[in-house]
Amino acid sequence: YAAPNSAVGTLTAENFDWEAQRKESFNKMSGHMKASWCRPTPGTPLNDQEDPKKWPVKLEEPGEDADEETKKNWEKALENFA
Repeated sequence: YAAPNSAVGTLTAENFDWEAQRKESFNKMSGHMKASWCRPTPGTPLNDQEDPKKWPVKLEEPGEDADEETKKNWEKALENFA
């Protein structure tokens, strides 16, 4: 719930597109920062996680010719971002 007189309330009343803002913010980050969203949450035990050496170091938006792993990493990072 957003109070009507708050900034969030005003933006909500104006039908502000929060998803577009989230994606715009994500796209403005460096490739290294985007890749950090593919990693487990800090403090998560790494017992059953994949090998950290396989985590992406840098992500750029995949083009049409991108491989499946690149597309998967992009979607995972965007999903985990805010």
